[in-house]
Amino acid sequence: GQQDPVITELMSQLLEEVKGQEYIKRKVPLPWLALFDDLLKDAAATPTVSLDEVERRAKGHGFGKSKTMAQGNLLFDLKEAKINDFIKTSKDTDETFGLNIPRRSLSIKEKASRTWTLQLGNQSNDGQWVFAKRASEPNVFSISKKVVNKLFRSLHELRNKKLLKFSSDEVNKILIETPDKLFELNKSQSQWSLIRPEVIKTEHIGNDLIWALKGLEFHSTVTPSLAANISGLNKPSFTIRLFKNGQEKVATLRVGKLFEPEQEYLVETGNLQYRVKSKFLDSIPLSLGKFKLK
Repeated sequence: GQQDPVITELMSQLLEEVKGQEYIKRKVPLPWLALFDDLLKDAAATPTVSLDEVERRAKGHGFGKSKTMAQGNLLFDLKEAKINDFIKTSKDTDETFGLNIPRRSLSIKEKASRTWTLQLGNQSNDGQWVFAKRASEPNVFSISKKVVNKLFRSLHELRNKKLLKFSSDEVNKILIETPDKLFELNKSQSQWSLIRPEVIKTEHIGNDLIWALKGLEFHSTVTPSLAANISGLNKPSFTIRLFKNGQEKVATLRVGKLFEPEQEYLVETGNLQYRVKSKFLDSIPLSLGKFKLK
């Protein structure tokens, strides 16, 4: 295959590190260290590696999709995380860099059931870098503190925040009710049409709505639930109902009061209340003019 000089150069520098080079100033993606382990093992037989080979092995290491947007962002940040510097090791390295008792650790389990763990120790004197190493390995390197802060998200950030659960393919009817209008969209085969209050054929509007509602995430939960007059749910700004087989309801979203300072709506679904950023609901068409623009 086509030889990639960047990979060749990186492999050469990593080989020198293995042989005891004192210092390397080279940026290397963290999750790809395991991949480069494999490439280095084959270096004698394969001094250069094709781009296709790198891609194939990367897929084999399970750098794949995640279930939620937050988890996807975490994996993206992890994939983009870079090592700043490799540092020469010595007998007292772990204690010097705070790695004898790591401050934090992050483990990644790959599809092949292999697990590698990143251990984090002290910060640099200027507070911009964190010293780290892989468990059971002597090599120490530094990582930007900003990267570390991104990787160690809170459990709140990683939870599944999807509001509505439904199968996109099953939905064939959508009702959007505002204080003065009722909009009904029906799907026939793959074609969505507005049938109330006017009949308008729209090629994408139904699919756009389904996509927006499927990806809708809450910002926070509301507990205990607010009274209807406080939440605005006694007179909702609008209500969306999704149906399958024409009459079987599969999801309902009621949108109440807008909290101006935070630009968050209070919404209710499944008898639970949440706050949702207004920008996620702005794409919902609530007037006939919006449907005609589609």
